[in-house]
Amino acid sequence: MPHAVYGKHHFKFPCDFNAKNYFSSFFGVVIDEDIPLQRIVVRAFGAHQHYMRSLPLHLSQKELCSCTEYADFELTLRPTYDFIMELQSYGTMIEVMEPQSLRQTMKCCISDLGELYEND
Repeated sequence: MPHAVYGKHHFKFPCDFNAKNYFSSFFGVVIDEDIPLQRIVVRAFGAHQHYMRSLPLHLSQKELCSCTEYADFELTLRPTYDFIMELQSYGTMIEVMEPQSLRQTMKCCISDLGELYEND
């Protein structure tokens, strides 16, 4: 049975533990099992659609449709803090189309950012 050593502590992985399966519904290092698995649709504008084709955000990413102005991509994952931060890093190059709850989260983050710079 595989085990890991952390300082003086030993941890034995359960026999049926599969790391690939366990982490497959997450984007990065933030693990929050309380966040439900969701279908997410992201629209990439202009040249950024080519970037998303070349460097998918997640293994579940699939292209739904495209035209010269944009392409829509579907992902199935848990939208944890690090995923939201990644989406924000693309600024106006992407738009979250679904689910409405994630659109609202993005909108609140953008609003909060605007308020930070309001007094200049």
